[in-house]
Amino acid sequence: MNRIVIFAIAIVMSVVATISPNQPRVEAQEPARPEQDTKTVVINAWQDAHIATGVKSPLPNAPLRAGFWIGAEYTSYIQFPSIEARIGTGAEITNATLRLYCRRALYDTQKELHVQLSVVTKAWSQNDLIADNAPNAAPPRIDWRIPHCDDATGWRELTIEENDRVLRVVLDWYTGKTENFGWEMKRARSIVIGRFEFDSRETGKDFPLGVAPQLVLEYKGGVLPTLPPTPSDTPSATPTASSTPTASSTPTPSNTPIPSDTPTPTNTLTPTPEVTPTPDFYYIYLPFTYELGMEEGPEEPTPESPVDPLAGAQVSSERESDWLTRWFGWLR
Repeated sequence: MNRIVIFAIAIVMSVVATISPNQPRVEAQEPARPEQDTKTVVINAWQDAHIATGVKSPLPNAPLRAGFWIGAEYTSYIQFPSIEARIGTGAEITNATLRLYCRRALYDTQKELHVQLSVVTKAWSQNDLIADNAPNAAPPRIDWRIPHCDDATGWRELTIEENDRVLRVVLDWYTGKTENFGWEMKRARSIVIGRFEFDSRETGKDFPLGVAPQLVLEYKGGVLPTLPPTPSDTPSATPTASSTPTASSTPTPSNTPIPSDTPTPTNTLTPTPEVTPTPDFYYIYLPFTYELGMEEGPEEPTPESPVDPLAGAQVSSERESDWLTRWFGWLR
């Protein structure tokens, strides 16, 4: 009996120890948030140009140049568009690299070009930029030693490892601390004599196929603005289509004959009745008088012997007979 009691007490004590409030509790841990992926964007130059002392005309379509050559100082200007428009708001920019594509170099004292980058503080336009109206530039003054490119052309990069002030300038532009008017690039030391040429936006074309100046950014996050949807017309109730009568075929009009000219009526000849000829009578005045009658057309022969019209005429003399003969001959 005692063993049973002891066993029961042990079970009760173990249960109480399990539910005791002094027992430490294990709390659920919040799942780790995945790190945001780093994204890269290449921003092409919006405008670029160079100026040279003594040159009075803008050079917007020429390559970029920096250095000193044959008595002229060469300075280039490069401006990039809005960074916020490319990566959105609230982004974390972690790296910035400026890239220029070297075309050729002309040297006198040394093959390495030592340039100075400064921040432009005034608006400018590549279409009217000359030495007389060049904008001002302010610190930071960023030194950049560009290796020679006479043996092989290619990209020249100014990275954050070489100078972290490039990233600071980009961050000031992105946050709006300073206004983005671009960079000024000129030789840093007056003892260097040489001129470097770089492709501009006009000579090198844009990324991804071109070699124009580039600003390469690495960043995390960023929310691009969402364009509002274009309001569409509110659809109205479509009326039920009624039965449309089937159009009957319209007969094809036949060609109307063109009326011809009405013939002008001619005068109808009225037949003239044939006039029956009447016998003509000829009167011959001679010393003696007699009447001779003749009809038109031959007379039908009669069984009687023809009567001589002069039969019975009395000729007084032979002389008168000759005269009568000549007279009848003339009448014929």
